[in-house]
Amino acid sequence: MINILNMESFCGSLVFYNVLNIIKKSLGLIQLFGPILGIIALIISFTRLTINPDQEETYKKRIKNTLIAIMILFLMPSIINLIMSLPSIEDNTTIGGCWSKLK
Repeated sequence: MINILNMESFCGSLVFYNVLNIIKKSLGLIQLFGPILGIIALIISFTRLTINPDQEETYKKRIKNTLIAIMILFLMPSIINLIMSLPSIEDNTTIGGCWSKLK
C-alpha cells in the first residue's frame, strides 16, 4: 500500500487522489457488471423473439443495439485507462501521472 503522504506529494491533494481512485474503481465495476447485465438483456430479447416472432424486426434491432452496448461497456474502461496513462507516465504532477500510480 502506498503511503498517504506520498500520494499527496504526487497527486497534488488527497481529495484529488480520492476522486481519481473512485473513478478508476467505478470503471472497473462498469467493466465487470455492464456486460453481464447486457447479456441478461440479450437473453430476454432472444426469449421474446422466440415467443413472438411476428415482431422480428423490432427484436433484431434491439439485439443489435444490445450487442453494441455490451462491446462499448466492456472496452470503454480499458480505453479510458489507456488514454489516462499515456500523457505522462513519469510526470507525477499531472492527472496521467496520478492515474498511473493508482492501484
